[in-house]
Order: sequence, then structure tokens, then C-alpha cells
Amino acid sequence: MRGTVKSFLPEKAYGFIRGEDGRDYFFHLNDLVNRFEPVPLQTVYFDPTATRKGLKARSIQAGPMPTVTPVGPNHFIMTRDNYVRGYEIIRMVGTLRARANDPNVARNNLRTIAIDLGANAIINMTCTRSSEQEGCSNYNYTMHHFEGTAVVVARYQSTPNTNGNDPTTKDFHISHYKDGQISLVRPHALVFYTKLVLGWIRTATCIICLIPAILFCRLLHLKPRFMQAIDEADSAKNVLRPGAVG
Repeated sequence: MRGTVKSFLPEKAYGFIRGEDGRDYFFHLNDLVNRFEPVPLQTVYFDPTATRKGLKARSIQAGPMPTVTPVGPNHFIMTRDNYVRGYEIIRMVGTLRARANDPNVARNNLRTIAIDLGANAIINMTCTRSSEQEGCSNYNYTMHHFEGTAVVVARYQSTPNTNGNDPTTKDFHISHYKDGQISLVRPHALVFYTKLVLGWIRTATCIICLIPAILFCRLLHLKPRFMQAIDEADSAKNVLRPGAVG
């Protein structure tokens, strides 16, 4: 029978499996084939057994791990803290600033800029005020300055995987955020290998360009010695030539 791990307590070495028949089955660590450590919502295959104490699962074999997907909040979050309660920061967008004489307008402008950049939260938000003067008049007004760090936050949600594969989120890139949903894009293998080959080509090109430069520098270094050897040879010829002396 197929089922999903409902719970497992490693310190007590037992847990429960929710079978595809909708009933819960008790299991012990000794009932696991190869004694793997089950994960909640992991798909498993087992032999259902009825005992005096209730239903029990035996000969449990590990199935695919649960699908883990990031889920963002259903509304935009703005906080003065450096974290968002209940969520994990998975991407930093950058520090943003907005100003207006109306604090609500400045705050909404900061929020709009962050959303346009793909963020779903702002942390470390601060608000300062300054007095400014319009032109050469004596009219002073208060300007509100909002600043904060735009981020993408999410909590990871596990769901049973019945497709037989073993997905993880570490092999994905976050593309954008919209309306509480975070889109994930798997890196394309062609792009990866193309960048790898281009890197090799650049390295080979640099090496090929360095070889003539090294040879040229070597020739410049050897040229004075070569000219000196020629001069010495000419001097020797003059000494040995008949009638060269006197």
C-alpha cells in the first residue's frame, strides 16, 4: 500500500503513516527497510497489518520526498524590524527611498517602487522629517522621507509528491513575485553549458595571446646578448686577420 508519513519522532523511534485508504498506521524504526529516516509528507510503500493494538505498517520502503515550494504572503508587508515574522528572506532587492509632504503618499510610493521591483516586503523601514522651503518664499513645509530594504520573503510548504521524482527548490531561480505567488524557473542546461564553453574559450584565448607576448619579451632580453656575441666575433676576426696589427 502507498501512503504518506504523517509524523515521526526520532527520539522515540516511532511514527504514523496515513495510508491511501485514509487510515493511520503505526510504525517503528525497525519496520523501515534500510532504516532510512522518514520525513513528514514523504511518500512510502508498506504492508498494512492488523494487530491487537491497532493498524501497523511493516516492510516500509522509502518513496519520493515531498515537494517543497515557497509560498509568499497574500499581502505586502512593511515593518521596522529586520525580519518578517513567520517568513524567511530568500532574496534581497535593495534599499529604496521615497519622499513626499504627505506621509501616506510617501509610504505608498515606497511600496509601489518595491512591488515594481518584484519585492513583497520591506524591512528596516524608517521615517524621518525635514523642513523645506519653497523657492524664495518664507513658506516652510514638512517633507517625510521613507527608507527601507525591499526583500522577497516566503515560507516553505511541503506537499506529498506522487509523481515519483524528487524535487527540491535549491535547483530553481526565483523569477518574480505577484499576488502571493512566487514563480520558480529551473536553470536551462543549454545556458549553463554555453556559459561553461565560453569560459573555456576565453581562457584559451588569453593563453594564446600571452604566448607571443612572452616570446617577444624573451627576444628583447636575448637581443643585447646576441649583438654582444656578434661584436666579439668581429673582434676576434680582426685579431686573427693577417696584417691587422700595425
